[in-house]
Amino acid sequence: MSQKELAKRLNVTPPSITSMIKKMEQEGYITRKADEQDQRVMRLTLAQKGRDSIAYVIKTAEKLEEKVFEGMSVEEKMLFRRLLLQIIENVE
Repeated sequence: MSQKELAKRLNVTPPSITSMIKKMEQEGYITRKADEQDQRVMRLTLAQKGRDSIAYVIKTAEKLEEKVFEGMSVEEKMLFRRLLLQIIENVE
């Protein structure tokens, strides 16, 4: 995905994407290197710190989901999801 496509999808400007990438690289979440065949293209790779952060977020989200839906049946969870989707559709 190009920077322009990503910026549009995230609703931010390309310079903001560049700034975010630089910060993530400085913080050790990603690594960046030039493409071997096209030096104009930069390849981003998730560093171990980035992988660890994603694993932590997923684990935290799973714990939160367990707590939020504690005591609910599968049918109640499905109804809740359907109602939320309807709300989203209504406000779009």
